[in-house]
Amino acid sequence: MKNDIKTTESIANLKNRITELEALVKYYEEQFRLNKHRQFGASSEKSEYDFGQLSIFNEAELFADANVPEPELVEVEKHYRKRTRLTTGKLPEELPVEIVTHELLESERVCPECDGALHVMGRDIRRELVIIRRRHGLEGSAGARPGGQSCLTRETLL
Repeated sequence: MKNDIKTTESIANLKNRITELEALVKYYEEQFRLNKHRQFGASSEKSEYDFGQLSIFNEAELFADANVPEPELVEVEKHYRKRTRLTTGKLPEELPVEIVTHELLESERVCPECDGALHVMGRDIRRELVIIRRRHGLEGSAGARPGGQSCLTRETLL
């Protein structure tokens, strides 16, 4: 008997809780709808301008003769722009070239991974046109790309 009373009470409590939660969901849905309307709905700032005064901006249309035909449209021929040309490789051969070589100090020629000595694996070369008052020429710079010998052999094994 007690169990039946407890279950009926718990069922009644659960039904009450469900109705409370449904009411709460309806409340939140309404709040959400109101906030959406407030954010995205029609603006409350309506213009109350005199449209008679605004018509002065349509002055040309008011005084234009409606019987005058529209001007004919003329088709314009297409045109293409010239492609910009790169100047790389088109500089005169007789320009003087100055090469600046960048080398690492002896203390910096140590591989951070294997602590082995670094050797030159290749060169990075950059050329730029330098213009100095009436004197012009090419300036190049080359820097060594260091690499550790034991790192190189380890990478080839992987």
